[in-house]
Amino acid sequence: MTVATWPAYLPAFPLREGYGEQLGRNVIRSAMDSGPAKLRRRGSAAPDPVALVLLLTTEQVTTFETFFRATLKDGTERFAWTDPRQGVAREYRFTADAPDIKPSGVKWKLTAKLERLA
Repeated sequence: MTVATWPAYLPAFPLREGYGEQLGRNVIRSAMDSGPAKLRRRGSAAPDPVALVLLLTTEQVTTFETFFRATLKDGTERFAWTDPRQGVAREYRFTADAPDIKPSGVKWKLTAKLERLA
């Protein structure tokens, strides 16, 4: 499977304000009849939730919409992007929540939730 690449015309890094990462929860918790709950690993990997904010020009919003709708098939496909904190190529996908685009001065503020997969 070929993985799409984040468009070079879009910002390479999100704004620091609004950016956040969580470690993916890869645990199943089972209650016991007595004593502490049993914990076990769900699988070999869990996606890490990532929240980001990008400041875009009107032209960049159009580029993003094309990338999201056509290239990523409405956000269902994975894409490669440089991890903002680690500086290495990683794979991401959008969550079920659609990206939000709102005016911010003369630019546009895009807020999105992603999953870091690899």
